[in-house]
Amino acid sequence: MNYLLLVRFLSCTRYDGRSRLTKNYTYYDTKGRAIGTHSINHLGGYTKTESKLDFAGVAQQVITRHKRLDTDTERVITENFEYDHQNRLLVHKHQVDSNPVEILTQNTYNELSQLESKKVGGVSLGYSLQQVDYKYNVRVRLMILRILMEIYSDIK
Repeated sequence: MNYLLLVRFLSCTRYDGRSRLTKNYTYYDTKGRAIGTHSINHLGGYTKTESKLDFAGVAQQVITRHKRLDTDTERVITENFEYDHQNRLLVHKHQVDSNPVEILTQNTYNELSQLESKKVGGVSLGYSLQQVDYKYNVRVRLMILRILMEIYSDIK
């Protein structure tokens, strides 16, 4: 990957009466979009993220590598995102190390691009541990808008 810019932030925190540093780095691509971060904690461990973006800058895949201590084994968390033609999130998948892929969310939208239902959890498409259905009422929205307009006119 071609990195255009590296920005470094340094924060100092006090642990056990001693000052230890936490270092944070952010990597940008040639279009100025953040595509990676690297954070070194005060215990010698780290967290690295690498994002694969599409042409519009929407994350398609995010890989996070984490070690709490320098001596710990590295954990690799892979997140995959699927979008529709309007860049609305449809499916968010999550995998830790070599464990099975789990589906965190499955979203469906109505013709006004409003979230219609959200399925949470599960290991296969169509199956979920929980489902939340959203209902929208145009009249309630209009009533709230009218009330807000009345409040605004009273303030004047």
